[in-house]
Amino acid sequence: MRPFTILALLFVVLGQAVALEVGQKAPSLAKVTWMKGAAVETGTAITVVEFWATWCGPCRTSIPHLSELQKKYQDKVRIVGISNEDADTVKPFIAEMGAKMDYHVGIADVMTYGSYMEGIDGIPHAFVVDAGGMVVWRGHPSSMDAVLAQVVSGTFDAKKAGAIATAESELQRLLQGRAPDIAQALKKIDELLALDAVNTQAISVRLAIGKYEEDPQLIRETLTRLPLKELPAEFANSLAFARATDPELANRHLDVAMTLVNHALTLEPDHPGFFDTKARLFACLGLMDQAIAWQERAIAKSKTERADLATTLAYYQSVKKLAATLANDGKTPAPAPATVP
Repeated sequence: MRPFTILALLFVVLGQAVALEVGQKAPSLAKVTWMKGAAVETGTAITVVEFWATWCGPCRTSIPHLSELQKKYQDKVRIVGISNEDADTVKPFIAEMGAKMDYHVGIADVMTYGSYMEGIDGIPHAFVVDAGGMVVWRGHPSSMDAVLAQVVSGTFDAKKAGAIATAESELQRLLQGRAPDIAQALKKIDELLALDAVNTQAISVRLAIGKYEEDPQLIRETLTRLPLKELPAEFANSLAFARATDPELANRHLDVAMTLVNHALTLEPDHPGFFDTKARLFACLGLMDQAIAWQERAIAKSKTERADLATTLAYYQSVKKLAATLANDGKTPAPAPATVP
């Protein structure tokens, strides 16, 4: 069962071989149907091409951040959000988001979508394309801030980016097949992290290996070695949330997770998703008053996920009532807790 387990874990992390890699020319956007903003084509200015969907929670979380980047860089960068849903789905969503989705938005035809996203299963997924039309980076949009800043300032190291892309491909090769080479993969991860200390693929694969090897210490070591000052807020929060929800209690490392989400909140103090993660960590610690307080803050700040957040709040409140009843030595009937969100 263990080979299947790691293959399943690493398939989620690495995905299949992708058609569009760093160093290749970005496909044209000529057949995109534009729903917001003017038409955009790659190869004329620095462009971020991000693929998303209305149903995707992490995509929704990324939208305000992308709007902030567009506002920051103005005409130096064009942020483009592309879905493969129909206009009747996308157009009302754009209208609902209003100024919170303040960048170019379009709907891709099958050919354009496939030319970018073939072999990539997860969204959101972004491509940073330089002014010459070459892909210089791809990955989760929460991790692209430093690269984008370097591309804009002219300090981007294309040679280093190429070395990182090569190492990522080699890491994927080491983990393919029914007998992945874990020892060599860990060495390759160390090489990757020496090039890019917050490389999301290297970190995610190392955590997956720790889970497969049933090695909580490897998971803890991976997280504690991260340079917090370089860690993007969204990625820090996603790492913390994964700890809070890991089914294996030994893998949770709640102290490290709390450090990660606190770092995320330092960078983005009013992010409802980060409040939700912190609430979950307090709930894991049995501190239900704090969990309830942070979840209420999440609901107050959220514009799009209030119903889900409210369901979680109701669960925390029911757990608190149950604990109070049990502390009363069972003298009154214990209320049934709400469904676990």
